[in-house]
Amino acid sequence: MFDSQWSIQHATDSQLPLIQRWLPQAFVGVPRPTVFAAVDPNGKQLCGAATLRQFGSDARFLLFVEPGSRRQTCGTLLFSACQHAARESGAERLLAGQSLLDTNSDVAFFTAQGLRPCQRRTRFELELSRAAEILDPVCRRIERTNRWPHACRIISPSELPVRTVAEFAAAELGGFVDSFSARLRRGDYSNPTSIAVVSEGRLVGLMLAREERPLEIVDVIAVVPEFRLGAVATVMKYRHVQAALATGCSLVSFEADEILNPDTVRFARRCDAEEFETRVLFGMPCG
Repeated sequence: MFDSQWSIQHATDSQLPLIQRWLPQAFVGVPRPTVFAAVDPNGKQLCGAATLRQFGSDARFLLFVEPGSRRQTCGTLLFSACQHAARESGAERLLAGQSLLDTNSDVAFFTAQGLRPCQRRTRFELELSRAAEILDPVCRRIERTNRWPHACRIISPSELPVRTVAEFAAAELGGFVDSFSARLRRGDYSNPTSIAVVSEGRLVGLMLAREERPLEIVDVIAVVPEFRLGAVATVMKYRHVQAALATGCSLVSFEADEILNPDTVRFARRCDAEEFETRVLFGMPCG
């Protein structure tokens, strides 16, 4: 496909077992990936691979290069194969298949390919009582001034089809629909602290949480853009905090995106939350 010392080609059946060991997450669920293989100049040894899957308008890639073949353009050529295939498929964005710690050495590689951060998620941990102290007067003011959108209702995610919830979580946060579906079907988020907000039959806000007492772990906090800075996001957090306190939890751990949801990041820091690792998801337009 590309002129170089490496031969980049569609993977053969005999190459797939090794590629599946390198990139197992690429072969979970549907759609099945397009798989590229990098073979050494002698055409004998498999030195790297990349996979591409399309979810709606987004194409997501994963890439692996054997340590001995790195820094020799192999990774760049595999990425170029994914980029070309994404454009041919009509995808609007090309995204990495998983986020990276902001200290990861692959950050420099992604940046060199023209990819830029489209999510920057930091994990926070804070005391639920402190969150309630800050949210309580705000929510009372929302109720007093009637700022809650009349069409919105707070319900349990279990009242919605699993696929609807999983697709919303994946679209807002990245990740794979099938992974979210599996967790929902297992009952990982069946506790009363998981919350959904619907407006005229449409899912517009979601919190998926699980308990590891005394810690409440929120895996998903997502609100569609038109409701992100208003009463919906604030009240959703408050309802969650109230429910978590009622179960006996005292701490909550969650991720917030500094690019897509800076309001939640500001809220966490106002609560004097402890900050842990930051993970970055890279992407680029396909046009």
